Amino acid sequence: MHNRLVFLLSTLSLSSASAANLNHLSYGIGIWNTSYAISANSHPNATKSVPFNIGAQNYTFQVNVAELFPSNLDTNTSIQNPSVAASFYNVLWSGTSTLNETLQNTWRLEKNDLCLVLPLGPLTSKATNGYKESDQGDCSNALGSECMKDLAEVKSQVLAGGCTERWMPKSCASSFGDGGVGSGGVNYASVDNGTSDSLDQKSPLEIAYYQSGIHEAGDMTSYNREIERLHVIFLSGTGWGVTPVCTRVNMTRVKKNNDAVFSAAPESSRRNLYLSAALALVVAAFML
Repeated sequence: MHNRLVFLLSTLSLSSASAANLNHLSYGIGIWNTSYAISANSHPNATKSVPFNIGAQNYTFQVNVAELFPSNLDTNTSIQNPSVAASFYNVLWSGTSTLNETLQNTWRLEKNDLCLVLPLGPLTSKATNGYKESDQGDCSNALGSECMKDLAEVKSQVLAGGCTERWMPKSCASSFGDGGVGSGGVNYASVDNGTSDSLDQKSPLEIAYYQSGIHEAGDMTSYNREIERLHVIFLSGTGWGVTPVCTRVNMTRVKKNNDAVFSAAPESSRRNLYLSAALALVVAAFML
């Protein structure tokens, strides 16, 4: 039986990916396995793709943002025309090989591990505005040279302790907001409610997602936040270290009071939002 994923959050609640609590914002590792979410990921309102590599293997990190209309809401909701903003994180690669096979091509390991760490909430305005269109996935301008240097020095033996964020350098975490950090093994993420490892899936593969709380259709606050904020993932494995990937869907420069960036001001609604008990990491986990 696989252990459930490891999560490191300031406040946290868990539910299944197919029964996500749409009353509150949440993040998930794995696939958001409902028909309307799968459709939204396949037909997003906005999308951005950037290249990255693990060793000699080339991949693409794709962020799809959508305003979707859930069909399984509580009938007691007071919202007349409910809508949810969502971001989907996908990894793509060329050919018909599975994800594990592409990693095998580089590391010659029979079975690979792949861990995912992601900040939960907006990053600082410095990091967000620091990312440039020409960076094409490179996090150097967003997270800084010291962070990149420290990530390169993370040793394989540190990563062998399981899929956690304990190795995250302070030089990188200083760019995160106060929403906490989520981590989990991509190889344990549920796909189509089956027992097949995500590492045995072919391209494209959804590795994580974000959903806002429900709101009235036409209120684009949450959607605009998703297209304007900096999206960051950290992929790691014991054979190769840590690979950070950054991107933004909309490159418009944002101000410090924008919802797309973290504000440390005490009166900030974002601070209350991301430290509240409503924050959830929704996990797609399964047991064999």
